[in-house]
Amino acid sequence: MSSIRVTQALYFLLVSGGAAIAQEPAVPGNLPSGAGVYYHQGEATWIALTRPVMAATKTEGMEHFLDTRGWSNLSRTIVFEGAAAAIRIPDPKPTFYVRDIGSAQDVLIAQLTRKKDTREIQASSTNASVNNKEGFKRGRIYRVTAIALSKELYSVTPEQTLKPGEYLLVFGHAETSFEFGVQARSR
Repeated sequence: MSSIRVTQALYFLLVSGGAAIAQEPAVPGNLPSGAGVYYHQGEATWIALTRPVMAATKTEGMEHFLDTRGWSNLSRTIVFEGAAAAIRIPDPKPTFYVRDIGSAQDVLIAQLTRKKDTREIQASSTNASVNNKEGFKRGRIYRVTAIALSKELYSVTPEQTLKPGEYLLVFGHAETSFEFGVQARSR
């Protein structure tokens, strides 16, 4: 059973009289009502994550991939503008609130490699799967726990702590992603 179904099943608590009622996890107050991905920072500040700007896509192995009708590897490097995302998050295990974007079943976090003026990530046809449609390298993806909060709202939290660096919250494919950076904690 998927972690989403288990989590949804846990929302139902037995109360006196044997009736079951749905219990939604608490959402911090004043969550914006528009579609988007949001991070709650501090007492009352909501930060909307933005989509990264793709600078280039480099594909390797296309001729072999076509010659073998998909039996060989096709790799792709996706390059994003800027050395760092504008949104910096101090929490190494942040919770994002997603309203009317993508599907909770398709979401994952992918770590980008930082270059001088860009960030990039590699994908491969041999790594593509139901849970990793883009085919990101296994060492670059982080599984998440997604919890349905209502019909149009769910929360997303990485299952493990994120290292300081650049990340994408990906909804199936890199074209449907939101960028953020995790800051190193000050001592």
